[in-house]
Amino acid sequence: MYRPQVEGITGGMPGNDDIDKLAFLATEAKNEEAWLEFSRFCKFRAQGVRAAAMEHLSSFLQGAVDWSLGERLTFSKWVLWRSRKFHDDRVVLPHPLRTKLLIPTLRSWIESSPGEAEGHLWLGLLRCDEPWLHLEQALELDPSCELARRTLTDWIISGVEYNQHELPSGYINDPVDDLNDLERASRLASGSTEEVRVRLWQQEIAELRARAEVWLAAKSDSRNVIPFPGRKVWLVGE
Repeated sequence: MYRPQVEGITGGMPGNDDIDKLAFLATEAKNEEAWLEFSRFCKFRAQGVRAAAMEHLSSFLQGAVDWSLGERLTFSKWVLWRSRKFHDDRVVLPHPLRTKLLIPTLRSWIESSPGEAEGHLWLGLLRCDEPWLHLEQALELDPSCELARRTLTDWIISGVEYNQHELPSGYINDPVDDLNDLERASRLASGSTEEVRVRLWQQEIAELRARAEVWLAAKSDSRNVIPFPGRKVWLVGE
């Protein structure tokens, strides 16, 4: 199965749309006294004063050390759901916030409430541990979790697209594995309630499946395999 790459987590200057969202969060966070330093982080981040923003974030994280799990969960859920509206969520979820507050809180949550899906959902979306396993667990616990279903399906499709991007000269990894993954993506898609998205997925899956099948038909026994770290490229007729 496709394993999503961990993206850079520093984040650059926010785009205009994300600046507006940061300013909104700064205003909203001011309503909670314990979140005032996070409000200031958002305010200065929106103004492009990153050094000052990170100082306020550090102060916020120091204060959060003494919070109860319930208090940490309240903040974590709030900021994680709002981060979904950002074009680049690293703007509002910088590395220190993820590693010092969000991820430890989510891990404590799934330990204390193993039957709840949301903690696994966020650990998967934050690409922690083995993220696809967290998303699978979220979907198993809550089959109606469209965000987990959508993310898994998109990851599989993206992985196969990457494996096929050197066609017709080469195929990265094993097309048989891709066909199995595409079948899994098709099952995931069929369980979605988002009809328009399902049609688009099934169209993409059909196209990717056809390319893999054409490649397998043409490969014959005269293939060469060039090893790369963590992958193989299959070449035909050389």
